[in-house]
Amino acid sequence: MMRVALPLFGEDISPRFCFAREMIVIERHGQQEVSRRRVQLDDASWPERFSVLEEHRIDVLLCGGFPRRYLPYASRAGVRVIVGLAGRVEQVAEAFFAGRIEDWIVGPCHGQREQEDMDHNDTDVVARKENMIEKQVVMVAVDGQGGLDAMVSAHFGHCAGFVLAEVERGVIRASREVQNPHAQNHQPGMLPRFVQELGANVLLAGGMGQKAQTMLTRSGIEVATGATGRARHAIEAFLRGDLRGFAPCGEHDHRASCGHHKD
Repeated sequence: MMRVALPLFGEDISPRFCFAREMIVIERHGQQEVSRRRVQLDDASWPERFSVLEEHRIDVLLCGGFPRRYLPYASRAGVRVIVGLAGRVEQVAEAFFAGRIEDWIVGPCHGQREQEDMDHNDTDVVARKENMIEKQVVMVAVDGQGGLDAMVSAHFGHCAGFVLAEVERGVIRASREVQNPHAQNHQPGMLPRFVQELGANVLLAGGMGQKAQTMLTRSGIEVATGATGRARHAIEAFLRGDLRGFAPCGEHDHRASCGHHKD
């Protein structure tokens, strides 16, 4: 018996496992599908997500992204993780069981071949890669609650929390709030690692220190500072292309309220 999990973003593979609120679990015995069910993940933390994988005895996890630092935990749980995938869940599942999963990899994949040698002239692959880029998780540092109506924090390192928004083709499809676990005990480097674990593609804030920006960009997260107003408006400005780029604190408009900091 093989059990395969596919985290969902609508009816597509989720670009990040940690942001999926549900997943499809398919059980197969040989060539025969035995069952198919939806499993709720909601706002589960990483430990809770691993518990769900173990509870449902998942053998293979197919997803868009999965942090490298957590791959050993997945391995110890007996879960083989294949990342870099994009496309409709039904088509990805069919390709996996047919032994053609590499045809659906549009990004680096742990445990599979790297994609630098991918044939980018393959129009289907290019289309799926563009579709994956159009689906983003945009994270906004905020002060207080209010979801998309929360106010953008003047400084990333001292924000009260974050709003995470699922964006598809320039439209906000869903959002949720996450508290800053380091708000009361700020330690340089801790918050960027927390953001990486949440699986964001983009981080927006009023201001940010150089060290935090370097850590985030090195992990593949796009950073844009100078955001103001409500989280919703900051995301919309980013999607329009009006909010781009990074300036270390002290070099942009909020410097009077920012102070000196390391993150």
